[in-house]
Amino acid sequence: MNIFILEGYTRSKSVDRLIKIFNEKYPKKIIVEREKSNKYEIKEDPPTVFSLPKVLKPFELIAGIYGTPSYWEINPTILFAFTFPLFFALMFPDAGDGLVVLMFSIFLYRYSVRKNSYQLIQISEVLGISSFLSIIIGMLIREFFGPLSIEGTKEILPNDPQATVGPLYYIWPISPKIALELSATIPFGNFSEPVFGLIDAMIIAILIGALTMLLSNILGMYNTIHKVGIKASLFENLPILIIYSSISLLFLYGFTNPRNYFKETISLLSSLLDVVLKFPNSPLESPQNFISFTVIILIIFGLLYSGYSHYHILTRFKRKRSSLSEAFIEGVFEPLLLLVSNTISFIRLLVLGMAHYFILYAFSYFALMSANTPNTIKILMNPVSLTILILGNLLAIGLEGSMAFIQSLRLNLYELGGKFCLCNGRPFEPSISYVKVILD
Repeated sequence: MNIFILEGYTRSKSVDRLIKIFNEKYPKKIIVEREKSNKYEIKEDPPTVFSLPKVLKPFELIAGIYGTPSYWEINPTILFAFTFPLFFALMFPDAGDGLVVLMFSIFLYRYSVRKNSYQLIQISEVLGISSFLSIIIGMLIREFFGPLSIEGTKEILPNDPQATVGPLYYIWPISPKIALELSATIPFGNFSEPVFGLIDAMIIAILIGALTMLLSNILGMYNTIHKVGIKASLFENLPILIIYSSISLLFLYGFTNPRNYFKETISLLSSLLDVVLKFPNSPLESPQNFISFTVIILIIFGLLYSGYSHYHILTRFKRKRSSLSEAFIEGVFEPLLLLVSNTISFIRLLVLGMAHYFILYAFSYFALMSANTPNTIKILMNPVSLTILILGNLLAIGLEGSMAFIQSLRLNLYELGGKFCLCNGRPFEPSISYVKVILD
């Protein structure tokens, strides 16, 4: 009589079906014991398998670059499916250029299907979804291959009485009035002031960065609680969560008066500087000063808490003697450095969007000078001017498109994914493809 033990993993929804097959094929010969993974008792992490909607499947490629999430971690693909196209579109805000990228992604998809390349299929799908969002943002700010197609020379020469609008001005689905209202949210294009538009872009970029970083830290806290327990999350995640919550509060304050969001935010940032320079006499001078003072206290508390947490972990669990200096570097200096570097990283978002706009603006101005007329139709019909516009758009699509894709990839992998997902798991690979068990 031969007895052997077969042990392995299977998906929860397949357990009952597997037991039924064994009992039907080998009655009274097999004893099946099912055991659910327990994070406190297992010797190894179970393999990971995720069931995602088809529309999210392409973004598994981005998450796969970082690694496979462990059994206890949230799949970052779900977050990347929203943030990657959004970041790309904000850095590539033109409906015409977005349409070209969309057509290229369709061509790439058909080519990759013929070549049976699954990775290329995923890249083309990610590019297609991202470019579609670029088209939407380009429509909102009324940009189609630069300013001449819609706003015409009136955007380039606003004080010239002979300047004319573009051929698409009256048929464009988004009216100038709506674009003007949205200029507070998308601060570039014809309806944004040149100097203040840059400041507004930086504020919006930092706001987006602060909120996404806050979300990723909340997810990181959930992962730690799910894997190790709430006590570990109080030491590992809560200090950083306090710091990013403070920054988010600073940039969310402007929504108390949405129509004057940028003025309110700039006013609060000014009061923050006022509190620092006039401390300790300034915190109660105004409500804004009090909020700024509260933000500063929360950031300092978060940094000190982080330093203490690292000191506690080093002395209690890692048994290190020279732990005070290490705790300061890892718990105080490093989070402060990350806070600054993350802020700079997200400033690229809308600054690159403005760079895309002004590249096309510059080539449109060269086309105007070449045609030597403020009439938009004559500029577009001039062969030399048209060649300049085509070259400018090709340059913007090639350079800005690749930069937007790379920067969006970097922000998702390192600034977001790294905050909540270690991705040191292993994928679930069913043994049916390479193992055959025969019982007689």
